[in-house]
Amino acid sequence: GRIDEAIEQYREAVRMQPNHVNAHYSLGTALHTKGDLVAAIVEYRTVIRLQPAHVGTHINLGIALQSTGDVKDAIAEYQKLIKEDPTDLPLVNTLGDLYVRLGNIPEAVRCFTRLAESYDNGGFVVRAIAMYKKVSKIDSGQIQSLSRLADLYLRQGLNSDARAHYLQVADYL
Repeated sequence: GRIDEAIEQYREAVRMQPNHVNAHYSLGTALHTKGDLVAAIVEYRTVIRLQPAHVGTHINLGIALQSTGDVKDAIAEYQKLIKEDPTDLPLVNTLGDLYVRLGNIPEAVRCFTRLAESYDNGGFVVRAIAMYKKVSKIDSGQIQSLSRLADLYLRQGLNSDARAHYLQVADYL
């Protein structure tokens, strides 16, 4: 229906102006919406070739790559974005999740620990606790994370949880 019409119109625009960034981007998003991820990825890569700083394209390309199972290339796209904006915490979380999928636990721990620290520094203690719990779940031997988790529980007045985590830390020492 309408998406097919839009795709044809965007293809015509690309034929008429092969270096038109917005035409390629719009074609890519329409193809992505339709589920033609391979063709969408081609269009997103064309946009990035024409305009490397087009942030929305890097995000969409990462999502499309992730959807096709190309986790390594999705990580590469997200790393470029985080390099440009290290404060993009949801993207850091996504990157951590992708590292888990890839089996790269040290990098996942680094991402989630960074999130936990950012949340704690920003006063979002409950979110920090959630991130340290995530770290503990994927790598139970992270003494520093267990200790920070215990400290945060204590600050929240959750003494029994704090005690349990301090005991876990003591077991590793």
